[in-house]
Amino acid sequence: MESDSYVIGIDVGGTNIRIGAVGSDHSISISEIIKKEKVLTSSDTVYQLAEFAQEFIRGKCAGMKISAIVIGVPAAVNRQKTTVLNAPNLRGFNGVNVVEIFRQYFECPVYVEKDVNLLLRKDIQFLNLNLKQEQVIVGCYIGTGIGNAVVINGSFLTGKNGVACELAHVPVMEKNDPCPCGNFGCLDNYVSGRRLKRLQETYFPDTHISDVFVCHRQEPLIIKYVERLAVAISTEVNLFDPDCLILGGGVIHMHDFPRRDLEMRIRSHSRKPYPAENLKIYYSSNTSIGGLIGARLYVDTLMSRAVATPDGIIAAAYDQ
Repeated sequence: MESDSYVIGIDVGGTNIRIGAVGSDHSISISEIIKKEKVLTSSDTVYQLAEFAQEFIRGKCAGMKISAIVIGVPAAVNRQKTTVLNAPNLRGFNGVNVVEIFRQYFECPVYVEKDVNLLLRKDIQFLNLNLKQEQVIVGCYIGTGIGNAVVINGSFLTGKNGVACELAHVPVMEKNDPCPCGNFGCLDNYVSGRRLKRLQETYFPDTHISDVFVCHRQEPLIIKYVERLAVAISTEVNLFDPDCLILGGGVIHMHDFPRRDLEMRIRSHSRKPYPAENLKIYYSSNTSIGGLIGARLYVDTLMSRAVATPDGIIAAAYDQ
């Protein structure tokens, strides 16, 4: 990929949409953040997203050479990185071939990817992790929902259908609350940011959500929330015995979030002596543009391993 080209990253979150042009040095030249509801206003949400991207590029990226577009979504995505299979928090995305729609608007390669994979890719780069030494890396990102990604021997774990690492939708025994994914009793109902918001609205209505840990971290309900979160994360630690664990997301970065307590509880629930005794825990940088930088890193990796097809479109391994 040419050094003067840019990748357009689009991070579709539970609350906001972020879009930006990312250069070869991984710096963001131009970006914008907008409430999701202002862009996705009808049932044709993917078309609206494509039109929003087109307007951004025409209005703010004139003269830039755009080499690719990457859309990060909080959803299950197929292995071919074209279609959203299930998006509990994104109306109008289920079963939609996002790439096919975007190619109606753009000539450059387009990819759709799980947003947490892009975040973990950025964190691996920014933490200077050596993938030859850190062979198993687990990322848990607690935002509106629970985001989860795993890297093994330098490749992201995707599974047969592309839907591996859905920690949010592990069923909890003896729980049957409906989940937006269509199942019942999913972990996301009990340890996500959405769950924390419900606790705040029900039990601490006079406290702003951003101050829940500042004002109520010693309350039994909040202690129980952190304990449940630790159990969820330690389950994955016990499954993968990772070289390191990366924690991030809006909840983790809330003011006065009890990080030390969470770490203690994760180790308490991890198997002894290992991985409990030598588990390395890192924290994602608190930045709203991590997904955009991850989009550029994703394309850089694809291009380094790519094969040019006769029509000029780049074909590459799915699990990079």
